[in-house]
Amino acid sequence: MLPICAAGADDGQVERLQRQIDAMQQQMQRQQQQFQQQLTELKRQLNETKRSRESAQPVSSEYPKAPPAKAPWPAPGVEVTVGGFIEAGGIWRQRNEVSDIGHPGFSTLPFPNSPLYHEHEYRFSARQSRLTLLATGDIDPVQHLSAYYEMDFLGASVTANSRESNSYNPRILQAFVNYDNDDWHFHILGGKAGRF
Repeated sequence: MLPICAAGADDGQVERLQRQIDAMQQQMQRQQQQFQQQLTELKRQLNETKRSRESAQPVSSEYPKAPPAKAPWPAPGVEVTVGGFIEAGGIWRQRNEVSDIGHPGFSTLPFPNSPLYHEHEYRFSARQSRLTLLATGDIDPVQHLSAYYEMDFLGASVTANSRESNSYNPRILQAFVNYDNDDWHFHILGGKAGRF
């Protein structure tokens, strides 16, 4: 009797397990169907987005135009060198010559009977600072161009001063363009070169 009951119990357990397996398979099939539906919907949305983008852009037989190129600075093949220095200079004189850093005061030497003879003079300025720019480039392996600019801040009108108006202005020391030709051994320079 025991073996028959055990066999009957095994059959009931097998049937229950089989029902569970069938239920799990049906659940997996439903999930797979839902996944397929979601995938189909996503593909449909993607195709609609592509179509709307294509319809928004006009179709032309020409190649798409590149955006306008900005002019490079400096131009290709041109080398620009910036130079110069900053100077904070100072002058102390035992006698007041009423002259600045950029102007020697030998023309206004005070004599003992002048009140300036008994005054000291202090001058501090950064006006001797200098800025230089050099641009060089080759037209071809034989022809070469260069341009040079040099300035300081010692330019001034007669009424310029640092107490009231700070009316000093830039002064060009050198500004020239240079052309060299190696085949002809030719050199030409135009502009202000040298300080005079």
